[in-house]
Amino acid sequence: MIKLVNKTNKNKGFSFIELMIAIMIFSVGILGVGIMQMASIKGNKSAFELTSASFLASGKLEELMAKPFTHINLLDTNNDGINGLKNNTIDTADHNEINGKYTILWNIVNNHLLNNTKTIKVIVVWNSKKELKNISFACIKAG
Repeated sequence: MIKLVNKTNKNKGFSFIELMIAIMIFSVGILGVGIMQMASIKGNKSAFELTSASFLASGKLEELMAKPFTHINLLDTNNDGINGLKNNTIDTADHNEINGKYTILWNIVNNHLLNNTKTIKVIVVWNSKKELKNISFACIKAG
């Protein structure tokens, strides 16, 4: 009788090439996770800046709304009327203050939509990544 010899390869484990390919795939994956983490950090920074600016603008608007109708901070100091609401620079603002990296501007328009009212627009301006950004809120105060 003829005996068949079983010549199966009984090597166990990984070859060096398989190990190098696995390390390369793992490295590419880790690099991708690192890039996503960097993008997430940048997004969080932008969100924080926008939230801070919104907080400052709404706080200033509430502060102005609580002041008496004839308060000095509610005067249209440059008499630019409705055109003052379209600009967001210190030169065109009726009033301004600086809070860290944020500049808070506000413009007042007397009797714009209704008599005996003041339209108040608060604009917060800041630099982010060498780009000028702003957010604004407006409301009407009755006298």
